[in-house]
Amino acid sequence: MSIAASEDGSYYVDGTINGAPARFAIDTGASDIVLSPEDAARAGIDVAHLDYSLPTETAHGTGFSASTRIDRLVVGQIELHDVAVEINKSPMAESLLGLAFLKRLDFFGVQNRRFVMRWH
Repeated sequence: MSIAASEDGSYYVDGTINGAPARFAIDTGASDIVLSPEDAARAGIDVAHLDYSLPTETAHGTGFSASTRIDRLVVGQIELHDVAVEINKSPMAESLLGLAFLKRLDFFGVQNRRFVMRWH
């Protein structure tokens, strides 16, 4: 899978969370898969009753998230099941695919100004 950089130089990809559509930013600086509250709710997670006590360090300072698991995450041909994710307490423009996702791949990196992901 090869993704062109957006106008802002970031890499975005569409996928699904438990079958619900979501837009992800690929974030090699993030440790986890982080879902926006909106994407989590669309995927059937009851975001109002989560425990948002996990402090997280972000580019914008300290935030809070809740840990949970999702049944299915699909990005292109990559399909993961029973996936640990964090749900951000505050709204986000898009969810994040951090290293917890990227490390499951056979390869990821930038080649010819495109973000490339390889999966068996």
